[in-house]
Amino acid sequence: MSKIQQSIQKLLQKHRILLWYDSEQAFAEEFESLSIDDAEKLEVNGNEFETKVTVLHEQPDTKFLLYIPSEKPTDEENWLLDIELAHHVYHTDQEALYLQEVGLGYHYKEWIHQHIKFFDNKERVAAFREIAREEDGDRTLSLKLLQVVFNTDTLSVNHFLREYTSALVNDNIESVERELERFNLTELFWEEVERTYGYEEESPTIYDFLIEAFQKNFRPTAGKASVNKETGVLLSAWKDTLSFQKDYQDISKRIQQDLNIEEILNEASLEDIHKDDMFELIDQRIISELIRGILEGSTDRQRLEKIIKLRESKYWFDRYQHFYQALRVGYNLLEFVESNEQINIPSFQEGIELYTTQWYQVDQDYRVFIEHYRETNQNNVLNPLYKEVNKAYSNNWLLNIGDAWQKKVEEQQDWKSTHKAQRKFFDYQVKPYIEDKTRVFVIISDALRYECGVDVHQRILKENRFESELDYQIGSLPSYTQLGMASLLPNTSLEISDQKDEVLLDGKSTQGTASREKILKKNAGVEATTILAEDLMKMASRSEKARELVRNHEVIYVYHNRIDKLGDDKSTEEKVIEAAREEVEFLMELVRKVSNIGGYHMLITADHGFIYQNDDLDESDFADVELDGEVIKKSRRFVIGKNLTNKDNVVKYQANDLGLEGELEVLIPKSINRLRVQGAGSRFVHGGSTLQEVVVPILKVKKLREDNVRKTNVDLLNKRSNKITTNIQRVNLYQIDPVGEQLLPRTLKIQFKSEDGETLSDVFNYTFDSESQSAKEREVEHRFQISSKASDEYKNQTIYLMLEEQVEGSNKWIEYDKHPFTVNISFTNDFDDF
Repeated sequence: MSKIQQSIQKLLQKHRILLWYDSEQAFAEEFESLSIDDAEKLEVNGNEFETKVTVLHEQPDTKFLLYIPSEKPTDEENWLLDIELAHHVYHTDQEALYLQEVGLGYHYKEWIHQHIKFFDNKERVAAFREIAREEDGDRTLSLKLLQVVFNTDTLSVNHFLREYTSALVNDNIESVERELERFNLTELFWEEVERTYGYEEESPTIYDFLIEAFQKNFRPTAGKASVNKETGVLLSAWKDTLSFQKDYQDISKRIQQDLNIEEILNEASLEDIHKDDMFELIDQRIISELIRGILEGSTDRQRLEKIIKLRESKYWFDRYQHFYQALRVGYNLLEFVESNEQINIPSFQEGIELYTTQWYQVDQDYRVFIEHYRETNQNNVLNPLYKEVNKAYSNNWLLNIGDAWQKKVEEQQDWKSTHKAQRKFFDYQVKPYIEDKTRVFVIISDALRYECGVDVHQRILKENRFESELDYQIGSLPSYTQLGMASLLPNTSLEISDQKDEVLLDGKSTQGTASREKILKKNAGVEATTILAEDLMKMASRSEKARELVRNHEVIYVYHNRIDKLGDDKSTEEKVIEAAREEVEFLMELVRKVSNIGGYHMLITADHGFIYQNDDLDESDFADVELDGEVIKKSRRFVIGKNLTNKDNVVKYQANDLGLEGELEVLIPKSINRLRVQGAGSRFVHGGSTLQEVVVPILKVKKLREDNVRKTNVDLLNKRSNKITTNIQRVNLYQIDPVGEQLLPRTLKIQFKSEDGETLSDVFNYTFDSESQSAKEREVEHRFQISSKASDEYKNQTIYLMLEEQVEGSNKWIEYDKHPFTVNISFTNDFDDF
């Protein structure tokens, strides 16, 4: 089928009569050969009156193609003028064919002639036909040509520039610019850029425009740029476009280098740049300055937190969040240690209380600091802070608290009567569930020290339909796995075997899960069993195997070993930091799994804790005990044997002192000292009597039937001030309640939008997570840059401040709230600051 036949048939779908003038009779043969469905062909050559009678009176419902092999007459001499005006004239010049193909009138002939080369491609024509409208006018149609060239969903200069930038970044710019020139669109494109963004150059280029835009929105260089503030809205939209992230970052880094931003930042103060996020180097400069301030003592907590909170809403924060978190916890640790140089422990019990309410935080901050430090690939910029934190923790805190606590340990007459002793765990913690005829899962995480337990506790409190109570117990001495695991079982007597490395409970071995299960089944007084956490996680929640586990047992001990497994191996002991984080996350998954199979009550605890120091130890950290006697077991932190001799740098316990049967003796190095053991690791240790080793958590977890967790709500202050009169609109948002255990933070994306969802301002991302009881401190202000499109197209109309929240686990955002504003911006606001 020929192109002419296609266009005629398409036009006949819209018009009953087509008139085809052919003055040179160039298409006579084409007319004769045409076969048109549902239409008649008539040749008009001196029979105009007869033709009018036929098409208007005799066959008024029939479609006709009238072929006129002559020049179109003037209106005064045109017998068919009334038919022309009521129906349609078909043209066969190239412009006319294209216009007919895209459904536009012949009066656009001059317009289409200017862009004729655009229409020599079927794909372009098809795309243009979908968006072109007869009523558009020349300029809008030209802009729609740009829309096709740049392959955008909407007619938006913002989007055109974004795609142009992508072409620049991805080395496809020559193709784009060639098309703009070929289709006569270059001048139009830059006119639109000038009109919207104030960019005016004799020889405009996309990269020159981008430099101007970035300069304008970076405070130290803003005065050098001639473009207007509208570029701020443009760049904000680009930062918020997920598919454009890599290209945006690439162009930012290129401009950063070409403008020598590093040198500019070296001369700028923190106050000059801390609100900017055009360039990645800004965050690097801020981090360097904060580190210097922490080490020199010129940065206080309030300033540090204020700057970090501000950076959280900035573009590059995700890339540098581990740096900022390292600064935050590092500062916390240094501040606390400095303010507690003189450690006073009034009594054994008060030492426990101080540790479980305050001091554990130092161990947690140290662990979390190392974790974030490693996530930065141990970046050199953090090395001075790392050295200071490590020194403060190891020398000023861990050693001092160990020495102070040691005095209270030695004042204790014996360990067996320790308050909340681990050996009483089953009687004090498990039996109450049995007596209430309530099924309980006992989750035992090897080496989950107290501060890790606090982490799990705080996460559970944020989990909907769960509650958690945090308690502690004092582990058995020596604080190692075999004795700790045995102490958690129902028992009347414990004994360390003098024949091999195992602990006997009522004379029975407790080595391994199978042995512990036999003891649990015999001594629990109810149906009881044990299972490895990995095996439990593999069970389908609704499987018969899972149902049998729950249905047939009242007490289920669940064992997991990640922290101790890595820490006790010299080759992997440094991985204990990552292991602790992973264990906290795993325990959260395990809690959910247990509840999914019908376990609504859980106890989470550990066999012992640990000491960890990230750097290799000094010689002074090792105790020379000049050991003699029969040694049965020896580790970095204890010795078990008979007739042991010792120096005064260790404490000797008889088995009875520790609540154990038999005649064995135990040596524990004082404070945090280690013993020399061939091949053993020395950075991760346990077995001694420090607070970090013997204080272990007990979490009482319960699954609830009703929701008990929600997010804090956010509202707009001064709702009556809803008129936008300048292109800078100040908005005050209010976090209604402080976040807490069951009230979680809420992260929102906030911007002005039209009714149909078009963005009309910059985008403000913010996490409302203030814990302050002061309502004033929960207020957040942002100054929105209002797009010129708002004042041009929405004057005296309503637009909306949209608050959107991300759907968990997706890239979708849904409406949280919206507030109407009326646009009434004066023309004077089109002027930039002089």
